[in-house]
Amino acid sequence: MDGIYGPARPAPTLRSFRLRGSNAIVVVAMLPSAPAVVSPPNAPADALFVHGAYAANYSIEATSVSAIRWSEDGMTYEVSSRALLLADLVRVAEQVR
Repeated sequence: MDGIYGPARPAPTLRSFRLRGSNAIVVVAMLPSAPAVVSPPNAPADALFVHGAYAANYSIEATSVSAIRWSEDGMTYEVSSRALLLADLVRVAEQVR
């Protein structure tokens, strides 16, 4: 990822990044008040995982935004983009620390 855009805040919950080598913008958000993402009891074999935690994906057709959410260590995170496919979002999410 290449750079941080927007004003710096002491405890940011939302950051946007432009991916190096492309014009794709990715938004990474900490969602402290969002409910935890919990794996269903019979998760499919092709379920998504980020940092070993179950992840849910969704898209908003009206704005062409794709996103994934996962919870770890008591916090729910979301990575979203208009330009990236689901597999690319998972790769970006794996880089979030």
